[in-house]
Amino acid sequence: MRWIPFALCSALLAAGIYVVGLATPATPPTIQGDTLGIEPGEGWSEYEGRAGASISEGSEPSFGLVTFVRPLSPSEAAAAVASLQRVNGLLLVDAPLTPTPEPPPGETRADVFARVTDQRIGAVVAYDTADALKDVARGADVAAVEMLPPDAVWGAFTVLPWHGDHPAQGV
Repeated sequence: MRWIPFALCSALLAAGIYVVGLATPATPPTIQGDTLGIEPGEGWSEYEGRAGASISEGSEPSFGLVTFVRPLSPSEAAAAVASLQRVNGLLLVDAPLTPTPEPPPGETRADVFARVTDQRIGAVVAYDTADALKDVARGADVAAVEMLPPDAVWGAFTVLPWHGDHPAQGV
């Protein structure tokens, strides 16, 4: 007879969880249609050609992946993309994208990069116009720049990490 209160409480708890589940719909996942980065099985020269072709002629800003010729220190990476309007994330070797804030007044982008990581940076996700990204692509430390369409939204695209050696090394 002692099990009846326990069974009754368990049934009420299960019913309560069920009702909460019905009243709280699941959040639909964000569709990740656009991607930046080297796709599995893609060689560096293939990626470099695809990335170059992705840079549009329009003046609307969009997100782009700036891949460096080798992993750079935080200060080197900041200098390579100093002219860009915004840097949203750092791509470290063997790590997922690390979101990055813009520098507060009195600090530089190099200060922010150094605070976010002490590792070398292989690429950054930035936001600016096609012309600005083309200018950065001409830099000595930049291997490739890939740009998304202007309707891309932060958080709704995938940045493909690479594993092992930096993809531009040996080119």
